[in-house]
Amino acid sequence: MRMPLVCSSAIGVCGVFTLLWLPARLGAAEPDPDEAVLRRAGVSADDKSLLTFFRARAGNDDDLARVGALVRQLGSTSFKAREEAAEKLVRLGPAAEEALSEAVRSKDSEVVDRAKTVLRKTRDRHDAVVVSAALRLLTRKRPEGTVEALLRYLPYGAHGPLTDELWFALDALAAARPKADPAIVKALDDPVAVRRAAAAYLTARRGDPSQQEAVRQRLADADPLVRLRAAQGLLGRGRKEALPVLLDLLRETPLEVAWQAEELLHWAAGEQAPETVVGAGSEAAGGRCRDAWRAWWQKRGDALDLSRVAKGGRRPGLVLASWGSTHRNLVTVGAVWLVGCSGGPRLEVRIGLLAQDMHLLPGGRLLLAEWGPGTYIRRAGNVTIHDAGRITIRDAEGQVLWRYETKWPNSCSPLAGGNLLVAGGGVVTEVSPPTGQTVWSHIFAYGRQGVPSLSYPQRLPNGNFVGFAELDRGRVDLVETDPEGARVVKQVTVQDTIRETERIKVSNGRTYLLAGSAWDGVIREIDGSGKTVWKSRPLYANDVALLNDGTLVVATGKRVVEITRSGGVAWEALVPADDLGWARAARPCLRLVRLGFDAPRPADLDLDTSVQYRLAGLGSRNPDARRWSARVLERMGTKAEVAVPALIKALDDPDTDTQHAACDALRQVVGPKTFPLLLTALTARNPRVRVAVISVCASRKEQSKAIVPALIKMLKDYEVGGEPRFGGLKVCQAAAMALENHGASAVEAVPALAEALKSGDALLRCLAARALGSIGPGARGAVPALKEALNDPEKGVRDTVAESLKKIQR
Repeated sequence: MRMPLVCSSAIGVCGVFTLLWLPARLGAAEPDPDEAVLRRAGVSADDKSLLTFFRARAGNDDDLARVGALVRQLGSTSFKAREEAAEKLVRLGPAAEEALSEAVRSKDSEVVDRAKTVLRKTRDRHDAVVVSAALRLLTRKRPEGTVEALLRYLPYGAHGPLTDELWFALDALAAARPKADPAIVKALDDPVAVRRAAAAYLTARRGDPSQQEAVRQRLADADPLVRLRAAQGLLGRGRKEALPVLLDLLRETPLEVAWQAEELLHWAAGEQAPETVVGAGSEAAGGRCRDAWRAWWQKRGDALDLSRVAKGGRRPGLVLASWGSTHRNLVTVGAVWLVGCSGGPRLEVRIGLLAQDMHLLPGGRLLLAEWGPGTYIRRAGNVTIHDAGRITIRDAEGQVLWRYETKWPNSCSPLAGGNLLVAGGGVVTEVSPPTGQTVWSHIFAYGRQGVPSLSYPQRLPNGNFVGFAELDRGRVDLVETDPEGARVVKQVTVQDTIRETERIKVSNGRTYLLAGSAWDGVIREIDGSGKTVWKSRPLYANDVALLNDGTLVVATGKRVVEITRSGGVAWEALVPADDLGWARAARPCLRLVRLGFDAPRPADLDLDTSVQYRLAGLGSRNPDARRWSARVLERMGTKAEVAVPALIKALDDPDTDTQHAACDALRQVVGPKTFPLLLTALTARNPRVRVAVISVCASRKEQSKAIVPALIKMLKDYEVGGEPRFGGLKVCQAAAMALENHGASAVEAVPALAEALKSGDALLRCLAARALGSIGPGARGAVPALKEALNDPEKGVRDTVAESLKKIQR
């Protein structure tokens, strides 16, 4: 059976293997791939033809408001009326696809047949590959009338994969001029809301001061999207009057508007942002969030300096990320987050399994590919574990609205028309919700012994499929097949040796981006011949996605990060420390919230080498951020010596994991300049801090001359400073252990240790004996006390004393 050609509206399969900027044929060596795409589609690439291309695909604005009526007209008793409705719907293009997809499920066979025909014509006329190529060419050429043509087309193309491309293209065109194009200013009063929204943003962000005044009326527009984009443009320009508008949008619907408004507020507020979040968008949560932000605005609004915020390198952006953990082959935690520029979750949905792939659907719904070992089956008294897999659509609170059971799903993506493309185990299936009916399914069998080895197959906008095949150990080929999966169209061998590659996802362009969690752990960019042209530092990524400005969002280990092409980490979100979890996948979403925030970042921006950033992290309200900051400072070593006071303070952190991380960091970070601060901390008021500092001093044998006298004094400190789960170590006990580590250099402590052999604390007596033994012959003065201790009532003490005597009397 020949499979239908369906253009994906959100091409993307989660995982470790990502292709970026893919031409129509893998590896094709063409001077200009975009012109080649248009040539194959019979479209000329000259200025006039490109403008005509977009003007011809813009429908009648009056029909936008009556899409539903036009779809119902497909079932009219009048043939002329049916033909007229079909023609208008085709011209509406992607703007009518949702209504047409619903019509396909109608009980009226005439409506169903005509809706299918219109959908097919619509997809041919508005082919995503062709339109995207034409858009890139037109944006580069910029003939007179380009902005007007794209604004005219915007409502008809901004209903699928081209939405972001259209907005970012318009922004790039506007940014290249000293003032907004007259067509943009005129569109401020356009009856179509999406044009008003684009015009409001572009005028506010790219217009000159006189033009910006015209945006004020759009701040009170009846449409929340227009208000959002107008405020976003002003905020990107550094104007604070945008913030009250964003505050009021926190209770708006659709939920996506509230999330974007919240993200823009977080960008402006930074660490001072309220902790309350919009979350799943209930009226109560929205009200609490708005009230919290209003209080912030009243308290901090006057002192807020947006120009300083813009120079810091932080940018707004929302990412849908998944993380999870397993224990003994069972999923213990599976969660999906919506995270923003603050790195903290704005929404968390626990799902029970691991989300291998996810997409944000309209209305704040989540499309998830869930998998994990965790299904128990009892037979004859035995328990076996089977892999569980399903595709679900959930609301923002995590409630399952629809589910489809399948084995080993590693990807899912929405298709134009409402169907879903599900891939896993070398099998691709198109599923039609809500019935769950299989439209078609195909097993890809390539490579060794004809097994399903075309891994993570995914449909390209041109209808072909692409996946990767490990044909021999260490050899990985990118394979593009025809729509039936029967014929290989192109094959590219990755020239570097790569093992255990896993995933694939696709976008448009000229090169491929590969990320491997195994082998060397680097993300590579390869050209059409398979040659590596760019590498990141080792990240051991589970997933990678491309942002519009060329930076990459990577799910790696305990973090989701954004990295620049120079390899620096520009943003991070941390998996909670209280779970043995790892970041599984990351999907940038609601990308338009990033529009306009393009101030140059510092050339040396890298959070993993920035001491100041990690110092700020030690003061974060998020314990995960404090813990991670201490860990990163530990890796920096003495380069981060300026952080010693903050690390000492972190030893008294309410979070025990942060305490441990700070203690470990101090062992590496303390240098000659800050060593006196370490000695001073030995007298800290909190015994827990004193014990931690003692443990740091224990390893610094080169400073024994200064440390040992301080430790001697602490042999009489009986306060408990260690964790109860470890028996509540006392300060004196920790001091004895540290003196043991200093060995012969602690000879000065012999009298005090001999005295400690008479203590009423059995553990201290034992530790004092061990310390004397480590000092060796220099501790002969303590032999009488040790011999007396051979009669200690505790056998453990007696045995330790006997061993120490042997070491001393050698």
